[in-house]
Amino acid sequence: MKKLLLLFTVGLTFVCSNSNAQSCTPNLPNGGSHGDIVPDTIVNLPHATVGQPYSTDIQFYVATDTFAQGFNNTIVNYTLNNITGMPSGFAYTTNPSNGVFPGGQSSCLNATGNPTAGMEGTYPLVVNVTGNLLINGALPFSQAATLNGYKIIIDTDGTVGVSTNAAEKFELGQNIPNPSSEETRISFTSPLAERMDLNIYNSLGQVVFKKSIDAEKGSNEEFISTASFADGIYIYTLRNSSTILTKRMVVTKK
Repeated sequence: MKKLLLLFTVGLTFVCSNSNAQSCTPNLPNGGSHGDIVPDTIVNLPHATVGQPYSTDIQFYVATDTFAQGFNNTIVNYTLNNITGMPSGFAYTTNPSNGVFPGGQSSCLNATGNPTAGMEGTYPLVVNVTGNLLINGALPFSQAATLNGYKIIIDTDGTVGVSTNAAEKFELGQNIPNPSSEETRISFTSPLAERMDLNIYNSLGQVVFKKSIDAEKGSNEEFISTASFADGIYIYTLRNSSTILTKRMVVTKK
């Protein structure tokens, strides 16, 4: 049974990006022909902030077939049953709107919410789907599967409760300019002087830039050349000794 569950993960690609829209349009780079989950559960979903509307799109592609246990299997569709664990008041919509994602097609999901004071914390998500296949192209077969590891983290806006000096917090800023064409600046603050890892991932989850940074206590910044990056959406992460922070950046050549 454990092996059968693999049938319903090898054909699904996820790409996460921030969006201010309240709906989503399928727009997976390179046609979504890869069977990896992007971003993985290390990169994860963007953080939400108290007092700021939250919206994030998840783009994904369902492959047309998969080979497992000696059989060639046609993927008919995936059906999204539900997502549990979302913060109170958060909701999601899908495109197609019925939550049935056919094989060989790019689809998407949009999650939105308006976090308020008292909602700060980490919300692990459980995505429940059903995969519908034709074994050897003829025998219908369905199997429920669960995707774990994704989460929404709601951060304080810094104005609620006792005031906290920014230098006492680990925070990652939005790169400037964004979109960028030649160079962009990434700023962050650290409560300690310590070694950190900065990684930038393309839409396929491949690392296109990595650097170890000797961060100083307080404000820091790094200048990154994007001249060699292809146009597209990228995810950058900053990891200290205990936490990973994530932001999205866009590269568009003039």
